[in-house]
Amino acid sequence: ANVISGQTITSTNSAVIGANVSRNGSVSILNNGLWTIPGSLTVGGSTTGSGSLTIGSGGSLQANGLKISDLAGSKGLVLITNGASPYALSLGGGSITFGQGKGQLQFAQSGAEIVSNAVTGKGMIVSSGTGTTTFGANNSGFTGTNYMTSGTEVLGSGAQLGGTLNIAGKTGLFALNTNATLTSTSPVAVAGTLLDNSGLPFTNAIRGKVVLSPTGNLQKTYAPGSSVAGFGAGIGAGRSFSILAGTAASNTLSASLVNGALDFKGTYTNAIVLSLADPSYSSIKNTIQWYNTNTSKWVNTIQGNGQGGAVANVSTNAIVSMLGSTNAKLWGSSGFRGSFNTFLIDIAGLNLPNGLSSLNALSISAITSDLNSVMGAYGYDAPTHSSWAVIDHNSLFSSFSSGVGSRNPALMPSFNDAGLSADLSVFNASPLSVQAVPEPSTWALLASGAVVLFLGMLRSRRKGAGQ
Repeated sequence: ANVISGQTITSTNSAVIGANVSRNGSVSILNNGLWTIPGSLTVGGSTTGSGSLTIGSGGSLQANGLKISDLAGSKGLVLITNGASPYALSLGGGSITFGQGKGQLQFAQSGAEIVSNAVTGKGMIVSSGTGTTTFGANNSGFTGTNYMTSGTEVLGSGAQLGGTLNIAGKTGLFALNTNATLTSTSPVAVAGTLLDNSGLPFTNAIRGKVVLSPTGNLQKTYAPGSSVAGFGAGIGAGRSFSILAGTAASNTLSASLVNGALDFKGTYTNAIVLSLADPSYSSIKNTIQWYNTNTSKWVNTIQGNGQGGAVANVSTNAIVSMLGSTNAKLWGSSGFRGSFNTFLIDIAGLNLPNGLSSLNALSISAITSDLNSVMGAYGYDAPTHSSWAVIDHNSLFSSFSSGVGSRNPALMPSFNDAGLSADLSVFNASPLSVQAVPEPSTWALLASGAVVLFLGMLRSRRKGAGQ
């Protein structure tokens, strides 16, 4: 193994760690060591060999680009550990490029790390420390997997990130800053926390479907009174929820799971349209259920409307009278038989010829007025196995009612309509903006053995040694 410790090593050309076939090479940069390379650095360059680069204790690399696992069959690991310089990877106008082999970029530090250069290619980004790593470039060319067991990753202002995001550890936090976007349409698995502070519509900031695990927490910041249409996630067993229309009451919407039920907050007494999809819905059991902690029973969610000064439900007769003669016949014991979109189009008094798209294009005050006029309406769309309801309360929701009539103390502590505020301090350490710079498996690389460095002429000088 080669160690650069307390000194500066300057190469004259590009460098390769692990260039020989079937050989393992490693370099560690520690104790404020610095490796300067005028060209690029490749970690894992041979077809059957492997290379590893470890940076910690004030160490840093300066090069014009970094390639990890260049050729098919190669393995390359770049590991950032405790004490590394906040800019451990200073890559000039180059990028971090994953090649054709198995490449991994792992952040295991306890402090802040800033990645200003673009990350591209199909490799693996891993966060396993307790520190914060901020990506500040256009990383939409990354097509691999970003796997977080712990720590924090921040997508800086205006930055983009492609690939698959898996927040696998419950202490993991991924946060999007202003105008940041996850560009991939791959599902986003969340066992920790996903915080969207982009200021963009939810489905514009996060293109893939968010899927919450039992420990997952989804948060998105909004200006109070702004539209929350599109906020939603998968909640297990093929179920999902979404907000079809409505406005925020607090500056943060949040969603998590409690014993399989959806704990949703942030709209409080504002009118919204909540939709739940469940493949197990039937023609008999298909209404959104709300957990009433006063009675410890699951009931139709519209029974929670009208609390705390919110608008009370409009009578069933009034709603039916708004429907046209044909669709009035679709109202039955389970509400309206059809989608919320169909329901809107048929109410002539609202003048929403395109249904939801017409509604969400209105001003916030007009959206609120229209929803208040049909408060308490609900229905079921059989083709999509989706139920919907116009409500003005938060708390616990579900598509099942197995707990009807029985007390469930485990759910009661979560009953709290009050909004919350996301902790935005994560963005304070490194407010990066975009800079103009040009299936996962777990594997390990041996960090021992010979290192073959194609450096051209190499010269070194020890700091303060007078050489």
